[in-house]
Amino acid sequence: MMMMAANMANELENEGKISLEGLLELRKGVNRYAENLESADVEYARKKEEKRREEEKKKQQEEEKRKKEKEEEEARRAEEEERRKQAREEKRKKDDEARRILELESKKKEEERKQEELERKRKKEEEEEKKRKEKEENKKRRDWRNWEPMIYYRQDGTTAINDGIICIALAMEGEITQDDLTCYTSDGNKEREKCLEQDKREIPISSLVTVKPSTKSAIRLQEPIRIFIPHQATRGCRELIVRASIDGGTWKTMDYESGIPPHVNLEDIQMVQIAINNFKSVGIIVASRPKMHAFSLGRDGGTVETDSPNKTILTAPNGCFSEKTNGSIQITDKNIRQKWQKM
Repeated sequence: MMMMAANMANELENEGKISLEGLLELRKGVNRYAENLESADVEYARKKEEKRREEEKKKQQEEEKRKKEKEEEEARRAEEEERRKQAREEKRKKDDEARRILELESKKKEEERKQEELERKRKKEEEEEKKRKEKEENKKRRDWRNWEPMIYYRQDGTTAINDGIICIALAMEGEITQDDLTCYTSDGNKEREKCLEQDKREIPISSLVTVKPSTKSAIRLQEPIRIFIPHQATRGCRELIVRASIDGGTWKTMDYESGIPPHVNLEDIQMVQIAINNFKSVGIIVASRPKMHAFSLGRDGGTVETDSPNKTILTAPNGCFSEKTNGSIQITDKNIRQKWQKM
């Protein structure tokens, strides 16, 4: 169309006129150009619209993609959060279960500890009670007051003297029996006098009793044997003494207690007891001697009165003693000595 316009311009310039065919042709060309131009605009518009739609579609797809990705991310996050929540819940449950088990184990251990403590306490109490009872039983067993009496009688059957009793022996259970000892007596004055002091102030008031093992073995006991010897009564001016000879040795004064054994019913019989151990033989005799009355007087003097039936009074005047003086008074009853010598 541009060439056609250029040719018409040359023709007009050269010839001074334009042909009708040329104008019509130009018009046709213009119309074609206009049509082509319009077609181009429509095509452009169409392509532009297509492009816009494609861009919008792409944008929409991208938006949908982003939305989908966002939803997927949110879903993933939600899933992850749910997973973490479940994990936390599982962990909490496990921790609670572990804590519960720990508490149960701790409670069980505490109960076991308490039970063990109670058991130890019970055993300790039982052991202490057992020891206490054993101690009490041992103490009771060793207490001579609980021992069974073994009564030995005169072999000749005489009962005129002390109901025929030579002596009564008490020994701890399981140590010896009545058959393990042999007891015999002598009532001769000469034999008895040999056991006493040579100053003749002592007078026998019991038989001379000899106790020996039935075998040749010496007596060896955990607790000393108690031997009770019957004797005659004494007057108030005289005191009792017990003399003993162990294994044939020297006659010595022994500590003694007065009274009859427990669990023995004896009337009008007086007895003394001595405790002795580790012997092959022992001789025992009860005697009486004048009682010693001790006194203590100073420079001021004073009066001393005895408690004998025939009261004796000693009076010391002022200045009799130059300093404090300790002494004793012995009251001798000659009648008792004379009566014994006539027996």
